[in-house]
Amino acid sequence: MKDFVPDLHVILTLDTQGMKGECYQRAPYPVTWARMHGKGRVFYTAMGDRPENWKNAFFVSLLAGGIRWSTGDASAQLDANLKQAAPGFAEIPPKFPAAK
Repeated sequence: MKDFVPDLHVILTLDTQGMKGECYQRAPYPVTWARMHGKGRVFYTAMGDRPENWKNAFFVSLLAGGIRWSTGDASAQLDANLKQAAPGFAEIPPKFPAAK
C-alpha cells in the first residue's frame, strides 16, 4: 500500500491515527479505489480480510457496486482524486527507526 498510480479515483482511505505498529505511522492512504486501464475497469479494496466485514451492509454494498461497475453493469465518473483524497499517500514510514 505504498506505490499508487496517479490516476486513481479513491473511494475510501484508511485513517491510521491511533493505530499501533510502525507500518501505520503514516498519513491516511487509499484502501478502496477504481480506475480505467485502457478499456478495462479496475476496482480494488483491501477490506474483506475479517469475517465480520462480510456481515456489514456498507461493505457488502460497496463490494456489490464495485463488481457491478467493473463488469460494466453500472456507470461512474472516475476523476483522478488521489492527491485530494489522500494528500500524504506517498509518505511512507522508514523501515527501521532512524539512527540517533
